[in-house]
Order: sequence, then C-alpha cells, then structure tokens
Amino acid sequence: MNAHRHPEGTTRVCVTGATRGIGLAIAERFLHSGARVAVNYRSARNETMSVLERLEHRYPGQVLPVKADVSSFAEVKAMFAEIKTAWGGLDVQVNNAGHAKDGYALMMSEESWRSVVDTDLSGTFSCSRQAAWLMAAAKRGTIVNIASVSALTSPIGQANYAAAKAGVIALTKTLAKELATFGIRVNAVAPGFIDTDMLDSLPQPTRDDYLKLIPQARFGRAEEIADVVQFLAGPSASYINGHCLVADGGLTA
Repeated sequence: MNAHRHPEGTTRVCVTGATRGIGLAIAERFLHSGARVAVNYRSARNETMSVLERLEHRYPGQVLPVKADVSSFAEVKAMFAEIKTAWGGLDVQVNNAGHAKDGYALMMSEESWRSVVDTDLSGTFSCSRQAAWLMAAAKRGTIVNIASVSALTSPIGQANYAAAKAGVIALTKTLAKELATFGIRVNAVAPGFIDTDMLDSLPQPTRDDYLKLIPQARFGRAEEIADVVQFLAGPSASYINGHCLVADGGLTA
C-alpha cells in the first residue's frame, strides 16, 4: 500500500493555484493517492478548462473545481463555503497560489507591490483561516504553505515577492502555534528553482547562471515539491509543526 495514501486517514484536500506548475503536480499527487481534491483556479481560460477536464476524466468523482481569486477575501470565503457544502469539511489545505512581478524597488509600481502581496501573502492568510474553521470542528487537519527560497535569499528585483514569501513563513509559524490546540498542524515548503513555465520564460543565460548556484547541478521538478507537500500533510510528519522545509538542491546550504 502507498505509504502516503489518504494523508492522516482522510481524503479531502484543497490546493490553490492548482491547474499549472507546482500546484498541478501537488493536486495530481493527492488525486493519485485516492484523495478528493478541490482544484482551485482563478480564471476560466481554455488552457485551465482543458486541465480540469483531463483531471476529471482521469480521476472521476475525485475532483471538485473551485473558482476563486485568492486575493479576494469574499471569493475565498465563497470557495470554502462551496467545499463545505460538497464535503462537509476539509482535511488538508495547500496554499500554493502565487505569482511574481519582479522589478527594482525604486521603480516598482504600487500595483506590482499590491498584486504580489495580496495574492501570495494575504491569499495564504485568508485561505488558511477559512480552512482552519472547517478543520477545527473535527479537531484535526494540516495546512501546507508554499513559500520560496527568495524569502531566505532576498534577491535583487524581488522586494515584493521576497517580502510576501517571508511573510508566508512567519505566518506559518504563528498559525502553527495558534491552531495546534485545534489539532491542526501548519508547515511550509520553500522551493528553490523548479523547472516550470515560470523558469522556462527566463532567458537561457539567466537559467545557466541560476544552475551554477545549485550544488546538485540541476533544477528541481514540480513532482519533487509535491512529494514534500504530501509528506508534510501525512502521518509521517505528525510531530512536525511550524517548520519551513527547504527543497532547493543545496542552493541555500
């Protein structure tokens, strides 16, 4: 039997930003283990709808598509109300939704700052809070937040992203303390350079420079981050709480 099957004996999982990249890999990992997964997406683009159709076809009865912009507190509240109606509760929340709008701080627009902070940090907060309300009644649950090594390395040109992801790590630690009394564990994952479309969009010389910084001499795979998330959500991590697990091939060693 798969050691990760049905994390903590449960099957109800919500993954935000789950139709591409790391989020999609996480959703598929839980679906493959037999979990029911609320697959969050922000906009009904053709590419997004194709992904949802593929998942529903491959995992019939396990997929609950939930549309919401996580930067909107109202939309997040409505999304979790939909999950409660469908399933009656929630066991695992993975806050993956996020994006970057890089630029030097002195040149950064207010929109670029707010967009990243509202999605990456405020979205993680509001989703965690709504998820915790659903979990508290059952006195158990796990929340896994996707941070970034940018929170640890503070790269030039990422004032908004680095600050938001550092906030995610701090939020993780605070929530871990506050929610432990309800049987809820909260942890974070800080991925390094992962081979997704975001990395693919970079010029090759930039990719080459990044690669030189990684002791393992390769970029990570989204599936490897999904494995880490599933571990933190499962029984093997039952005494891990308030921790940020770095998965970066040795980049920050």
